[in-house]
Amino acid sequence: MTSPWASWTPRSSVARERGAVFDAGCALTFRGELYVRIGDLASAEVDGWALHEIATGYGWPLGEGFAVATLGEVLIERGDLDEAARLLAGGPLAGPPATVAHVYPHVWVLLARGRLRLAQGRPDDAIDELRECGRRALAIDHANPAVVAWRSQLAHALAEVGQTAQARRLAAEELELARAFGAPRALGIALRCAARVTEGDGEIGLLREAVQVLDESSAQLERARAHAALGGALRRAGAPEAAREPLRAAIDLAHRCGALALEDAALAELRATGARPRRRVTTGAGALTPSERRIADLAATGQQNREIAQALFVTMATVEFHLRNAYRKLGISSRTQLTHALRG
Repeated sequence: MTSPWASWTPRSSVARERGAVFDAGCALTFRGELYVRIGDLASAEVDGWALHEIATGYGWPLGEGFAVATLGEVLIERGDLDEAARLLAGGPLAGPPATVAHVYPHVWVLLARGRLRLAQGRPDDAIDELRECGRRALAIDHANPAVVAWRSQLAHALAEVGQTAQARRLAAEELELARAFGAPRALGIALRCAARVTEGDGEIGLLREAVQVLDESSAQLERARAHAALGGALRRAGAPEAAREPLRAAIDLAHRCGALALEDAALAELRATGARPRRRVTTGAGALTPSERRIADLAATGQQNREIAQALFVTMATVEFHLRNAYRKLGISSRTQLTHALRG
């Protein structure tokens, strides 16, 4: 007699496999967002693509949405706007903001699309994306800017088109909420936004506070933005020498994060002060990010990828990603060349 459970066992095995995959996908979702927030953009990219592969392979819209949002943020920071536009406007994300499917992570997709429009010099389109982002965030009770800082981005876009009164209202609202919650990253973002729409000495005071708050946090990318904004404000206020220190800090932080667009902008500001900084290092050992250098050093001692992954508590994909980047920057093709290249 055939057991009534005979046909159930394979399906349960598939379900267990799918469950394990989705567990991994959930971990990648949260870790990818964490990497973006602390400014480890290379690791965020690895997790974003891994999540994207899982989500598209298994038909998981939630995972795909979070993957696209994470990757969009990384590509914007890297200055790869064409690739960001392709990724953020494909499939179910195509079309005007109000037509984007009502899936939870699309709040963050719309936020990234708004940032992309600003980077592309399209503030009117950014306003549409960010208004829809805010509408959806509030509809699901996401009022806290530590969760999604849509007000500050919208205020930046409104300021670009001269709608200063609305921009100031949104900036003040976000700053009040951020102060009440107290998270350093959210407060730093809100202070920088408030400075953007404040005239006179008030701008520099707000930016100094943003720098102070963020210097005591782990939000390295926001630290870089705050330092860059302070340096720019000081230069425009006629204090070029005072501007150089925060601008140099911004350049160093942005480089470590892999935020090439911000690094280039801060370099341009530093040159505008009369300084003559060296060109950005793009090859050689000096071009390696901290993560790339750490993994390359371990590989140079003879450790294999699996051993490195276990030692650093990261995935094999992360190790392989950083080693590929290190090899490219060092101009080598194998482990045997690492020791010599790292000394150069």
